[in-house]
Amino acid sequence: MEEPLLTGALRLIVCVVLCHSAWGASEQQTPAAPSLRYEAPDDCQWWIRETSGSGGDEVALTCKLRTINSEFDTTNFSVIPSEHTTSLRIECNNMLMSRSSLDDSSFVHLTRLRELVLDHCKLGRWPKGTLTGLRDLRNLTVRTWNTDWPAMSLELSPESFSPVRQLERLDLSYNNIWSFPENVFCPLSNLVSLNISRNRLQDISEVGFREKAAPPQPLVSTQEEEGALAPAISPPASSPCGLDIQVLDASWNHFVLIPTNGFSTLRRLRELHLHDNEISMVADRALGGLKGLQVFDLSNNKVVALPPELFRDSAPIIKEIYLQNNSISVLAPGLFANLGHLLALDLSRNQLTSAWINSGTFSGLIRLVLLNLSHNRISRLDPTFFRDLYTLQILNLEHNQLETIPADTFAPMNNLHTLVLSYNKISYLDAYSLNGLYVLSLLSLDNNLLENVHQDAFRNCSSIQDLNLNGNTLSTVPLALKDMRLLRTVDLGENAITNLSDPGFKGMSNLYGLRLIGNQITNITKNIFADLPSLQILNLARNRIQRVEHGAFSANSDLQAIRLDANLLTDINGLFVDISSLLWLNISDNQLEWFDYALVPLAAIYNHTFSGLKRLTVLHLENNRIKELLGFELESLTSLRELYLQGNQIHVIDNRTFTHLEHLEVLRIDGNRLSTFPVWQFTLNPYLVEIGLGENQWSCDCQYLHRFRIWLQGNFVKVVDANKIACMFNNVTHVVGPPLADFNSSSCAAFTGGSTAVVENKVINDYLPLLLVTLCVFLACAGLACGAFYYRRELRVWVYSRCGLRMCYKTTAFEEEQDRDRLFDAYISYSVKDDAFVSQVLAPGLEQGDPTYRLCLHYRDFNMSAYVADTIIEAVESSRRTIVVLSKNFLHSEWCRFEFKSALHEVLKDRRRRLVIIVLGELPQRDLDPDLRLYLKTNTCIEWGDRLFWQKLKFAMPDVKKNSCNSNRESTRHHRQRSSLNLYSATSTGPPSFDRSRSPVLSPSLPLPPQPPAGKLLPAFLHHHQNNLQTAERELPRRIAQPLWA
Repeated sequence: MEEPLLTGALRLIVCVVLCHSAWGASEQQTPAAPSLRYEAPDDCQWWIRETSGSGGDEVALTCKLRTINSEFDTTNFSVIPSEHTTSLRIECNNMLMSRSSLDDSSFVHLTRLRELVLDHCKLGRWPKGTLTGLRDLRNLTVRTWNTDWPAMSLELSPESFSPVRQLERLDLSYNNIWSFPENVFCPLSNLVSLNISRNRLQDISEVGFREKAAPPQPLVSTQEEEGALAPAISPPASSPCGLDIQVLDASWNHFVLIPTNGFSTLRRLRELHLHDNEISMVADRALGGLKGLQVFDLSNNKVVALPPELFRDSAPIIKEIYLQNNSISVLAPGLFANLGHLLALDLSRNQLTSAWINSGTFSGLIRLVLLNLSHNRISRLDPTFFRDLYTLQILNLEHNQLETIPADTFAPMNNLHTLVLSYNKISYLDAYSLNGLYVLSLLSLDNNLLENVHQDAFRNCSSIQDLNLNGNTLSTVPLALKDMRLLRTVDLGENAITNLSDPGFKGMSNLYGLRLIGNQITNITKNIFADLPSLQILNLARNRIQRVEHGAFSANSDLQAIRLDANLLTDINGLFVDISSLLWLNISDNQLEWFDYALVPLAAIYNHTFSGLKRLTVLHLENNRIKELLGFELESLTSLRELYLQGNQIHVIDNRTFTHLEHLEVLRIDGNRLSTFPVWQFTLNPYLVEIGLGENQWSCDCQYLHRFRIWLQGNFVKVVDANKIACMFNNVTHVVGPPLADFNSSSCAAFTGGSTAVVENKVINDYLPLLLVTLCVFLACAGLACGAFYYRRELRVWVYSRCGLRMCYKTTAFEEEQDRDRLFDAYISYSVKDDAFVSQVLAPGLEQGDPTYRLCLHYRDFNMSAYVADTIIEAVESSRRTIVVLSKNFLHSEWCRFEFKSALHEVLKDRRRRLVIIVLGELPQRDLDPDLRLYLKTNTCIEWGDRLFWQKLKFAMPDVKKNSCNSNRESTRHHRQRSSLNLYSATSTGPPSFDRSRSPVLSPSLPLPPQPPAGKLLPAFLHHHQNNLQTAERELPRRIAQPLWA
């Protein structure tokens, strides 16, 4: 015993030396206490667990590995520090389909470990001594995710959990477990929670929680020999072991039957989850012995009926029952009787009818809070159905066949706050249908056949806050809504309402959401929403509204969102002036003839904004946020007489902006940020009589001011604010000079102190469009040339697919002569895990298309008993092209085999031009070795999923003769469907007869290799064989969905 401990100590010392740098990195990333030194191995991260009484010295460690003790890795857990490690999580690579394994005493040194998690490690066997030494372990999670590898399942030994008797929580989900060894859980006397979901368990009796029947006993006791007869007494049934499990999750398995006393040994069980199985039968007393059961979930199964005494033992305490999504059509009398503590009952998505729901069905459920009967076939309700449900708060009856609601049906439910009656056939709501629902807050009657609602229908449920009446045939707003002051939202959409005026919405002072979409409303009058002062959301879309009167929304100052789209509006001028809080407005899909932009602040005016308005005479654009006018915005307004642009942020006006306005009389551009605009160009507008130029940032450049002052002197009468025109020395500090009228040429230079202002060069701007057009044409030509060069391969592929012409592609006569004698057009190398893609997608696309190619598939046509390296070399030499399907599966399996890798290297080093690589899925760069990176750079590489995948692949394939007519095509296809076995002799010229049905290798869906030329031998890899792939073929998908090349 001392020698292993000494060896472990030496390993730990070596680990300390080698992982010193890793300690530095871990210390920086972990908010550890200064006194705690912890040296985590590589690929591991750690942090301090904050638990009560831990003293800050408990460490949780997470290690991300590729595999555990596989053909790729050798794992040594002894390097993990044992002193502080209380939680260990090991995550394997979920993309690497390689078997992992654990040895006995793998974690023996981790004596303080309380939690162990193994995730995505493909384990096939769990040795009995794996957990040796973990006496303090409390939580164990083993999720191999063998469900990703259907042929692999986890096998446990009877003593697998014997070393961890203190275990409290055990998770064995996602392991493909078929069965458990007898009494495997017996050592776990402290187990509280067990999760065995997502496995392949089929028989509940074999799980080990059912009491065994007592062996038969003789009728006469041993005292008979003494002459005394004793009565025949049978001993009690033997119990395999006593467990205190409180939560059992056995969902997502393949159970079909719950036998009698199936879980009777779990006396303290509180939650039993059996959902998503295939259970169709439940035996009498299936839950026998479960006197502490509180939650029972049997949803998503195939149950048709339940025995009447199913809940007899658990009746005093059970709280939740979930039976939804089964095929239950019969409810046995007394099934739910006297379940006095039941809080939730879900019977939705079954086939229940009114024939099996009566006054005794829910009797005694005095504490029931939630009842879900939706998605059934209930056509009738009786007032006696719910007489004991006075604590019910949520009742869901949607998607049934109810036609009427009799009076006082819900009267006993004086605590009900949610009632859902959607998707039924209710046509009328009586005055007493909802009687007694005093605290009801949500009522859904949508998607029924309601034509009318009695005016007193909501009299006894005036506390409703959310009411859904959409999807009915109401022609008016129900009078029953009057004076419902607590209403917050009302949905009246998808009805046949034509008029909102009578009776209106009186008394709904707290309503904030109103939905009226999809009705036949034609007019919105002024005071229609006057009684809705709290309205914030209004939806009037998809009606026939032609007119909205001014002031219709004046009383709704809190409106934030309005939908008026898909109506017949022609004018909305001034409708939203009084709504300062409006955030969202949709008026699309109408017939608007004009829109006042004064309601919306503009930031820019784009070209052709006012196209077609040739008769417009007055345009107001003042007090917006316009920053520049580039010359074309107003060119179509040839009749414009008045233009108001004051109060914007304009700093640039192109010289041509006002030249088209020949009839302009009034122009206001004051209050902007103009600095060097040539005002003397206004002489081109002969009718201009009023101009506003003040409060701008005119430049103090002397030359500019001189011309400005000359023009101003000649047009002083036209300028309405001539005394307010002044230049600005500095646009940053806003130093303003004297009025321009006081300037003269002699004093300008002295006054400005020789400062030089930056003047915009308008001449350059005049020629700028021509320069830009020229530059754009040049750039377009250059771009086309660059694009053609960059996409030259795609262009070559496109030309080849359209015309059959290979551009810029040369093949020597020697290569053509060599290729002519090769048996196959292509050899495809791939991973066995990608066989479904290759055999059902890739190969049919090439062998059954036009043109047809002769292919050799590695796992379809190879003799697996032959030497792999020689077989690959021979296959490549017999093919005109070599196709490698490069995927993660290929990298982690075939490419890791030395003989496979060396053979491909040998034959491809001189034939790189003939190699085609198909990339299947994402490939991390770290997984690519230098040889693969070189192949990817120097050969044709095509990604699966590329929209031109098939065109690029056929371009990379050698030229073959296409079929000339239908008869030849049929002949070729018939010629290609022959046995993949080598049935030829050395001198034979044709295949002998054979029975296809007798060969497990032959399949009509798989393409077959061609007949060899006369006098030629088939390669050795086509000799008679049955490859290993056929044994695993059952695990592959039988079909890929619609072919992607169709």
